[in-house]
Amino acid sequence: MKINFIEDKIIFSLPKKLFMESSKNNGIIILHREDFLKLWKNEPNPINKELNEGNPEIWKKDSKYKEAERGFSYGYKNPVPLGKIVINKNKENNILYAALDDGITRTIFLLSNNIIYIPFQIVEINVSIKELETYLNNEIFFLNY
Repeated sequence: MKINFIEDKIIFSLPKKLFMESSKNNGIIILHREDFLKLWKNEPNPINKELNEGNPEIWKKDSKYKEAERGFSYGYKNPVPLGKIVINKNKENNILYAALDDGITRTIFLLSNNIIYIPFQIVEINVSIKELETYLNNEIFFLNY
């Protein structure tokens, strides 16, 4: 992944010539795909449980998948916005989870294309970085721009 800072936005160059962007003044978290999937599968009230627990075969059948494919097809000249993520702890069982506030289809497109590191715009994180890294047993990467 390459990260370019251009005026008031950040452009992420992902493998397979996929481009995403975020505007200035947004917190960004970059998660390994397996870490994201672990958190996303824990979401207590998902919009579509089949997607949260899915695989590329299921994701590619999503009704909006072709829209994401088209959106990414414009390349660097028109990068797609980052998905928006919320990370919380389930108060009933203390398990950490992620919910997507926006960008489910873009995210399953990236997952289906085996993108290893996925950037997200942070909407809210209600756990400490240390707790998140301990839960995932992995380092977490953040950007503030």
